[in-house]
Amino acid sequence: MKLILAKIFLINLLILIFFDISLAQKVSKIELKSANLMLWDKGIGRGAKRLIGSVVFQQDNVTMTCDSAYFYSKENMFNAYSNVHLSKDDDNNVEIYSDFLRYNGNSKIAKFRNNILLVDSNITLKTDSLNYDMNNNYGYYFNGGKIIDSTSTLQSILGYYHVNDKMFFFKEDVVVNHQDYTMFTDTLRYNTVSKIVYFCGPTKIVNDTSYLSANDGWYNTVDDVSLVYEDVLYKNKSQKLIADSLYLDRKNKFGRAYSNVELFDSTQNVILQGDYGDYYDEQKKLLVTGRALFIQIADGDSLFLHADTLKSEYDSSGTYQILRAYHKVKSFKSDIQLRCDSIVYSFNDSTVQILGNPILWTDNNQITGDSIKVHIVDNKVDFFELISSSFIVSQEDSLHFSQIKGVNMTGYFNDSKLYLVKVNSKSEAIYFPKDNGEIIGVNKSKCKNMNIYLDKGEVQRIVFLKKPKQTLYPLDQIQENKLKFSNFKWLNNLRPLCKSDIFIW
Repeated sequence: MKLILAKIFLINLLILIFFDISLAQKVSKIELKSANLMLWDKGIGRGAKRLIGSVVFQQDNVTMTCDSAYFYSKENMFNAYSNVHLSKDDDNNVEIYSDFLRYNGNSKIAKFRNNILLVDSNITLKTDSLNYDMNNNYGYYFNGGKIIDSTSTLQSILGYYHVNDKMFFFKEDVVVNHQDYTMFTDTLRYNTVSKIVYFCGPTKIVNDTSYLSANDGWYNTVDDVSLVYEDVLYKNKSQKLIADSLYLDRKNKFGRAYSNVELFDSTQNVILQGDYGDYYDEQKKLLVTGRALFIQIADGDSLFLHADTLKSEYDSSGTYQILRAYHKVKSFKSDIQLRCDSIVYSFNDSTVQILGNPILWTDNNQITGDSIKVHIVDNKVDFFELISSSFIVSQEDSLHFSQIKGVNMTGYFNDSKLYLVKVNSKSEAIYFPKDNGEIIGVNKSKCKNMNIYLDKGEVQRIVFLKKPKQTLYPLDQIQENKLKFSNFKWLNNLRPLCKSDIFIW
């Protein structure tokens, strides 16, 4: 009994499946609506009807017209010639024109050839070979095509248009000619409603003033906004930017770069690096953070400077560039190093203002003050100004340190060597005269102003100006605590000895 019921159930199931398949396979017939002349005889072939003049076919919501056709009613298909026009009455209102159409009413596949024009509410497509699936509402060309809209044209070897989603897919030799740029890529998607272009694979975007290349990204052609990824390279007449990704808002002239950012400015011979960067083109302002690095390129001896944040902008006149670095600033150059909280570097007069517990090192000299102003000529330090609480220390040996202090000081360089320090107001010095390289005593001096001459970082002589007072002591006749000023600090452990040290705080 159970076996009989099981057989009945299986038979009913097969009947239902067959019934569903039969319904799914049921297709409508192509209707011939009109023609000026119809010819038919066995000689035409396969029982085709030859239709001439104002031919109109209809299948469901698809209407097709042409000048002449061969109609195979048994096979439910036709070939249409000259002034072919297909229109589909749905929400998309697609219209296709061509010289020739082969239409299969069973599969609802339309094959257009020669002088094809596809038009809907969003785009116009021109090609010579187009196959269109009426059931799924998508078409594709395979022998070159061109998309035209109000602002650009797009061409490729292969193209697929999903009408319901308003999405084009392009492959092989894709070129976008926009009114403001030209794009070259291998694979691209384009939404005809949002006007957003999506690309993958090596891509470049060029115009008269700039060049952009990347391997992935998207571009909103309406808002003129793009985001590109992987091996990003951007160039204009004077700058080159590389990054892992780049966001560009061309209308607002704003760019944002992410990860492994490097900007080279050929006009200033400067490189800026960091993890993150913002660029405001109208103000010519750049902000770099995250392991930020400034490099002033010079033959054989570049300057390397690191800070939490680097900001490059122009003065109010828009003429001169100003670089600001702030928080945990350290720099290295073979002849001079520094450490401070912030700096301001003006390209106008090549001055560097060093602020926030500044320390400057040159040779074996340690230079400190409330603030320091360094003047640079031809990428070399010309002179510095110490402003308030000025202090210079140089190490003579492991125990002895020459020291100069005053209110303000000016230090002068010759061939990158500090050779003269002018001390202004409340000048004091402790230094150790030498004979044949050996210390012979300690000189403690006071004066309103003094000039101190150095050679290879060591004090050679002091010229006292106004009310000098000095005493030379044998080393064994002065207490050790008298060999240093009360505010003495030796900070050599903070000194960057190579360019990698600038990242260590």
